[in-house]
Amino acid sequence: MKIGPNQPCPCGSGKKYKKCHGSPATARSGSPAPPSADEHLARGRQLQAAGRLPEAEAQVQAALRAAPTRAGAWLALGALAEQAGDLEVAAQCYERLVEHHPQLARGHLALGNVQVRRFALEEARRSYRCAAELDPDLPGVWLNLGNVEKYLGRFPEAVACYRRDVARVAEPRERARRHSNLLFALHYDETLDHEALYRAHLDWAEQHARRWYPSTQTWPNDRDPERPLRIGYLSGSFNGLILGHFLHGVLARHDPGYFRLYAYSSTRIEDEHTARLRAACARWVDLQDLDDVAAAERIRADAIDLLIDLDGHTPTGRPLILARKPAPVQVEWLDWFDTTGMATIDYLLTDPYTTPANSPQGFVETPWRLPHTRFCYAPPTYAPAVAPPPSLAGRPLTFGSFNRQDKLHPGLLARWAEILRALPGARLLLQNRALQAPAVRQVLHGAFARLGIESGRVELRGPSPHPELLAAYAEVDIALDSFPYNGGLTTCECLWMGVPIVALEAERMIGRQTGALLRLLGLEAWIAASPDEYVRLAVEHGGNPAGLAGLRTGLRPRMAGSPLCDAPRFVSDLEEAYRAMWRRYCAPG
Repeated sequence: MKIGPNQPCPCGSGKKYKKCHGSPATARSGSPAPPSADEHLARGRQLQAAGRLPEAEAQVQAALRAAPTRAGAWLALGALAEQAGDLEVAAQCYERLVEHHPQLARGHLALGNVQVRRFALEEARRSYRCAAELDPDLPGVWLNLGNVEKYLGRFPEAVACYRRDVARVAEPRERARRHSNLLFALHYDETLDHEALYRAHLDWAEQHARRWYPSTQTWPNDRDPERPLRIGYLSGSFNGLILGHFLHGVLARHDPGYFRLYAYSSTRIEDEHTARLRAACARWVDLQDLDDVAAAERIRADAIDLLIDLDGHTPTGRPLILARKPAPVQVEWLDWFDTTGMATIDYLLTDPYTTPANSPQGFVETPWRLPHTRFCYAPPTYAPAVAPPPSLAGRPLTFGSFNRQDKLHPGLLARWAEILRALPGARLLLQNRALQAPAVRQVLHGAFARLGIESGRVELRGPSPHPELLAAYAEVDIALDSFPYNGGLTTCECLWMGVPIVALEAERMIGRQTGALLRLLGLEAWIAASPDEYVRLAVEHGGNPAGLAGLRTGLRPRMAGSPLCDAPRFVSDLEEAYRAMWRRYCAPG
């Protein structure tokens, strides 16, 4: 077919034919040469950047026809498949890539990344290990391998990978973020002693934060102890993943005559919870496009009196903003459960149950104990009614846990297997996002089989919409908490749905969350002091179905009448704490 001079050149360059392969110079040289693989690939990348994915794929496919083993083309085709959401095709592309180029570390890394997204964790572990052996300095390989090791319950291996990841990152802000990731992971390891954990946080602050501490600490804020205060809340998680369930009842009830609320948000995934939180604040400031210096300057310019950080060293945290001390009083609260290590944070909001006075856990900050609880839970309005225990209807006694997969380490599974062996008619229901993947289900069933529990006694379910997740508690007689990393929101939802939970109370904040909630509700009989007692309590409570029925009926009213769900009382306690902190700052000397 003859191509018109003003038509697009078929090579895919985007130029008119007369300006490209149909130019007079090309015509004088004879038949135009077909586009090279490099030209097709370059054009494909341009089209991908422009969002024209089908055209981009056509160009990459043309590049592969010209050069069937070209590494860049297989990488590009896999990336296009990922962008289109077709993880199976993406995995096939990267598998072909590593077949053609087994020594290319980037290929194994790309394959591992897709395997993780498909929850093929053992396969991803092998891919990442291979990439790390080929190129130990490949960006991302140690971080991703550490994440997989943690998900598989191999905490010492995960920590070793995170340490390697921190060591190879040079850029200061990114290095600090990766080091925070290491601190977060340390809390999964119950063998780490308290002093070592405390020193790890101090080491983070010494490496990354101390250089930003202000040499002189002065602020323009009026030091009147009784005036209305500007309260700033800082988070990258103002949404319904966790914080929205604990924050809305608080922010909406602050007294606007005495507390003006500012939200400083780096939240990337916003939802209906975000909208409600935004409506409760006098000002909402988006920090996503501001670096730590500019963000701290913005907070200081707003003359915030108390800055409340909600994230700490979690993945959405920005602790280096607080290192610069943009507010005269800085407080750590809610989604962090340890010291930050930074001398610029004055207080850690906690409670007598989560952080008792004799806690061996070390804090740079001064623990400020609210009188009842550090949580204020707002149950969702769509939560279904509490159902009777399923065992009363003749079904097998069912234990359950809806905690994240990375909390389900081999030691915990071994204790759960002990419980099931002691109660041969009982079963276990597990539900979390990772269990949608056949590979994860296979790993868990294999682990239980080695512990003497046949697969028919362990039901594994993937994610479901939140109302359906809450409704699934109707199938659970007794919940089993994870340890040493307890549930938080998961525990609150379990109790609201009338399901009692067996918890192992440890010494650190993160290992006392569920125990603190049970003590608040007068359920000390469900708290164990050791793994052996954890098993014993589960077996004893499982053998008392009549007692379960009575407890289940009254659990939601008991919870609704407790400080945990009493937002006005909680906000009153919180505001008293804020005012006392401010008065202490304003006091002479």
